[in-house]
Amino acid sequence: MEFITMLGEGGVTGQIRHGGRTGTALWWAARDACLSKRRRAVDMARLLVNKGADVNAAGSEPGGNESTPLWLAAKAAFLGVEDVVHLAKLLVARDADVKAVGSDGDGSTSTALWWVAMAVWSHGAPAVELVELAKLLMAKGAEINAAGKLQRGNYVAKESMPLWWAVWAVCDGEPGGLEMTKLLVMAGADVNAVGHHAGWRSPASPSGIAGTPIWLAAQGMRDGKVDAPELARLLISAGARLADDEKEEFQVIIDGVTGGVKRNMHESDIGGEGGEGGLVQDTDSDGDNVRLAQRFPANTP
Repeated sequence: MEFITMLGEGGVTGQIRHGGRTGTALWWAARDACLSKRRRAVDMARLLVNKGADVNAAGSEPGGNESTPLWLAAKAAFLGVEDVVHLAKLLVARDADVKAVGSDGDGSTSTALWWVAMAVWSHGAPAVELVELAKLLMAKGAEINAAGKLQRGNYVAKESMPLWWAVWAVCDGEPGGLEMTKLLVMAGADVNAVGHHAGWRSPASPSGIAGTPIWLAAQGMRDGKVDAPELARLLISAGARLADDEKEEFQVIIDGVTGGVKRNMHESDIGGEGGEGGLVQDTDSDGDNVRLAQRFPANTP
């Protein structure tokens, strides 16, 4: 069925039903951008927004999966659709619901912010544009710790948070990874949440991998990734620590990082413990995994 014919049936605001799916013309255009990756689908969606389309009208797939135009635009950014980040920004500017959780027929479930973090890892769009979009989403109240999962055929990424994918982007050497990580950490992302990545299912790798963000950073340091040391210091300063089953292989690497952070803490003129902007050392009872937490003034919002 031609899209223009569908638009004629439903208009800008009406519901269009086809193939077991229901949604507005804007939803269909955003969905088409994901499937066809065509620039003209993105242009059509932008035209509809400017003509007054409801940016929060969700569409449904067979099986009851629902998604919003913003969710689809963010997914399209992960898929590498040209110029779709500008569509997402336009939707946010028109008060699209940044907290909406979407799902599709493949089994993917997430928020728009999660897709944006994934897009940084996959290099689906220019890094600068993705970081800007993430800032807009977070400024509108996006949930930074809302987990998501991706499934496309035999490819599965089990539940993980946006921070995990931003950290992985750094360890893969993707531009924008460190900037996205800083943005999420400063906003209070859970730096100890375990992420899962099953990858391509095969008899040789049936379960994939799972670990903490600092575990990923330690691997990046081991592999000589340029930004990995700064990444590790950032995570440790926010309270990141290795899980018990990660210590044997990577504790020595993290110990080297914590030593550097502590030296910087003592060498800098920050007013000591309790001083504004100071770092407070908090050592576990077992003596390892030193936590260096950023102390802010009591009246900091």
